[in-house]
Amino acid sequence: MNIGKVDKTAVSIVYRAEITSEVIGKSVAQLLHEYSDALLDLEPKKSRTTSKTLLRIASKLEDAVDKDKVYKGLIPSDILEFIKSASEKGVKSSSIFKEYAPIKEIGEKALKKFQTKMYFPFIIFVVATFGFNFLVAKFIPIADGGSIPFSETSKWVMHNFLAINFIYGAMFAFVFFVIPRKVPLIKKVFDGIEGMLAMSTIIILYKLSYSSAEIIPILVKRFNLQKLLPREKGIDGLTQMLYRANYISILQASEIRNSGSVTGELGVVLDRTFEEKREEVLLLDEILQEVIKNITIFLIAVPLGFMLYVLANLFGGVMSLV
Repeated sequence: MNIGKVDKTAVSIVYRAEITSEVIGKSVAQLLHEYSDALLDLEPKKSRTTSKTLLRIASKLEDAVDKDKVYKGLIPSDILEFIKSASEKGVKSSSIFKEYAPIKEIGEKALKKFQTKMYFPFIIFVVATFGFNFLVAKFIPIADGGSIPFSETSKWVMHNFLAINFIYGAMFAFVFFVIPRKVPLIKKVFDGIEGMLAMSTIIILYKLSYSSAEIIPILVKRFNLQKLLPREKGIDGLTQMLYRANYISILQASEIRNSGSVTGELGVVLDRTFEEKREEVLLLDEILQEVIKNITIFLIAVPLGFMLYVLANLFGGVMSLV
């Protein structure tokens, strides 16, 4: 189903219909028809496109088309894969929408918030650099005039202050926006969010009766863990891969591994580990503040250092005249 630009209202309604259909005893198609009628009644002009989308989906569902095909282009690909697997295992798709979709949304919001905040240090850097340059530029006529002696290096710094610092800023921007996982502080944030999503994925697959050997390649593909592919294929290999990816702690890895041989205990430990990872993500604000603070300090350090160097030369030059 190709619906072009994703209709966010339609997406929200599909999610809600999937979650509530089982509870109220109506099919998803029935609920979509009801939502469509209500939207047209409340906002005829604004809701026309959304209504058509809902009716098109409902029609396909009534024709018994597989949901992973019906929702293609509307629902994220990872959720579609779960829906397909659930169908093959005889599990209702509503469980996917109830358990995985909300967690995915939490992860995406946290990641978006982090990416947005990453721009703040660079905005501060640009403002500070121009401010420092304004001050440094005041000394250029003095240095060029020779009334106060300046070293040749300090003169070069003054004449090229903006260029030097913006090259430095560009290098920083490349690291933080192109290869952010190379920076430990930023990698910690990504690992926290991906760890939560990985645990949520494992729980869903576990409930769909997937074995550890079947779960490993799914995680490898979804989270690009090819370099961490374990030799062992059971629960030992799974926990080793998660630990090496920094998705879980050594304690959590030990608990999952030890519970794998106990009937019924693995599910409990997976749920507990997931809750711990979710709490970490929900507390990311504290980590973000620390990351942003450190990035800002690193960025401001160089232009501030150059400005202080120029001021030191000015002070030295004045003292030499005394």
